[in-house]
Amino acid sequence: MNVLICDPISSKGVDYFRQQPQLKVTVLEKRLTEAELLPLVTETEAMVVRSETKITRKVMEAAPRLKVVGRAGVGVDNVDVETATARGIVVMNTPAGNTISTAELTFSMLMSLARKIPQANASMKSGDWNRKAFSGTELYNKTLGILGMGRIGGEVAKRAIAFGMKVLAYDPYLTPARAEALQVELVNDLDKLYPQLDFLTVHMPMTEETRGMINAAAFARMKKGVRVLNCARGGIINETDLLKALDTGQVAGAALDVYETEPLPKDSPLRGHAGTIMTPHLGASTDEAQENVGSRWPRPSPITCSTAPSATPSTSPTSTPRPTRRSNPICCWAKSWGVCWASWRPNRWTGCSSPTAAKLRRSLPTPSAVRSCAPSSSSAPARTSITSTSAPRPPAGASWWRNESPMNR
Repeated sequence: MNVLICDPISSKGVDYFRQQPQLKVTVLEKRLTEAELLPLVTETEAMVVRSETKITRKVMEAAPRLKVVGRAGVGVDNVDVETATARGIVVMNTPAGNTISTAELTFSMLMSLARKIPQANASMKSGDWNRKAFSGTELYNKTLGILGMGRIGGEVAKRAIAFGMKVLAYDPYLTPARAEALQVELVNDLDKLYPQLDFLTVHMPMTEETRGMINAAAFARMKKGVRVLNCARGGIINETDLLKALDTGQVAGAALDVYETEPLPKDSPLRGHAGTIMTPHLGASTDEAQENVGSRWPRPSPITCSTAPSATPSTSPTSTPRPTRRSNPICCWAKSWGVCWASWRPNRWTGCSSPTAAKLRRSLPTPSAVRSCAPSSSSAPARTSITSTSAPRPPAGASWWRNESPMNR
């Protein structure tokens, strides 16, 4: 199998690939453009990328044998996931590989914004001694807003709480129980969140919903003098609107590690603004993160299929998987429970004569088929037929599925 490593990854990851006798590994010396990549992928069956190489529709169409794309990092926005799904190509990433490194960078940026450390450092190196120009603010008792409470957002919250900050979180997928466990206050309305913030950091993927989410309208709703950070994805903060907000003083400072266009153009006005702290996409640039994202996805890999992969699949092949020997008992349990539930629910399946219900009844397994794979129990009640015209009450002792199912063994 031909494996093409397009971006620099940990040497341990490369060594692991090369140790597999069934793999032929090619490591590119430099990042290639789409046009340069096309003639190299005709025989490629697996590709490994970081954030620089783009796996587009054209690249996939030029690689008819491609089966797997491994993204050594968190997001997969440099891979056309929709096209990969349609072509049955598995896209995998290592979402936990650089969590700590990115969270620590974010908090370093937060402290630098509060105390103007980079500006003071530059002033000292230029020969000045100007203490009054770099008066900052404490983090203690300040309010931090986190948009996106995934792995990185959660780690940032832990560090902010340790510094005595109040943390408000916005995440449509965050449950109240999880928010309580993280010791953050969940706010579901951005109009209520923005006016309370002293600092704002974003930790969301780049999607059509989040693109340009932090714009002029959002800045206008924030407290004057707010400080904003983006170590997630470029484009979530509208850079043109950010510059205007910095010029008016609505935003007191901005710390950016990612940008709408990368590399950032040399003539970008962000570079020369006194209110910005900037780094060149260093979220995963630690020794530990490089090793994690470079070695976790291929060991063990979906290519060798020897054990369960340590990476996380973002897509799956379009073919329907068959139950394995381990999952088959659970499938049988689910099937039997579904039949019993359907037969017990009045006027839902058995008591309804609509064509849809009839079609669904015919698609369910027969009682005999259910009994052949359902968990056995001497005390289990007799199952009622799914074709019954009446809806009986649940028989006594109907908790057999809870006590005897493979899920609880």
